[in-house]
Amino acid sequence: MVVGPVIGLMPAPGRRFPADAAARVTGRKRRKRGSKLGKLFSQALVARVLQVIDELLESASEGRKRFDDIAGDALTGAKRLGHDAAEASEGFTRRTRKRAEDAAEASEGFARRARKCAEHAAQDVADRLRH
Repeated sequence: MVVGPVIGLMPAPGRRFPADAAARVTGRKRRKRGSKLGKLFSQALVARVLQVIDELLESASEGRKRFDDIAGDALTGAKRLGHDAAEASEGFTRRTRKRAEDAAEASEGFARRARKCAEHAAQDVADRLRH
């Protein structure tokens, strides 16, 4: 009972050893062909393995297509977002520049008025000192 599983677990040369020894003792040639059922089973197994490999390759191809679609959508969205951000930034810059110009004009006007007031005050003081 123990010898069968041990021989089954051996590599191919070890499994052939008992058959080769028996063939030498009896003088008969060892048969090298397997059973027809074993052949059918191995062919079905190989066909199924090839089918699984084909399905895996098809799934990988489909996954790659989906990834490309998602990546393309993400790139389009990022470009759109960048474009919108650039437009918003340009608008903000334009408004900020306008407000800075308005503030500069207002401060120039304030400075002119302050200078005139100061000139008038200085003139009044000078006039009072003379008279």
